[in-house]
Amino acid sequence: ADACVHAIVEDEAGALWFLLLAPIAPGIDPDQGGGVARWADGGWTRWTREDGLPHARCYDLARDAEGRVHVGTYHGVARLEGERWRLLPQTVGLPVRALAFDARGVLW
Repeated sequence: ADACVHAIVEDEAGALWFLLLAPIAPGIDPDQGGGVARWADGGWTRWTREDGLPHARCYDLARDAEGRVHVGTYHGVARLEGERWRLLPQTVGLPVRALAFDARGVLW
């Protein structure tokens, strides 16, 4: 089954980032699917658990002042570093459903 778009963020280069939710339906494993996708330069890139996302259930996207993309997941917050996601250690195991950066750049 296809994923559903839950959030969209544009980066400084004009690429669009999509937060994907796995559909909820009988017979579909909610821990599969989902993830993050980016539309840039006429092509798609998609990241899943195999690319370092801590969980398939992703809830929110946000960019910090340096333009780095963060995603809140069922098991914590991950930040894209290169082409892999790195789990922020202070968020391990926490379901993070919303992300925001304040004026000082602190993640909430």
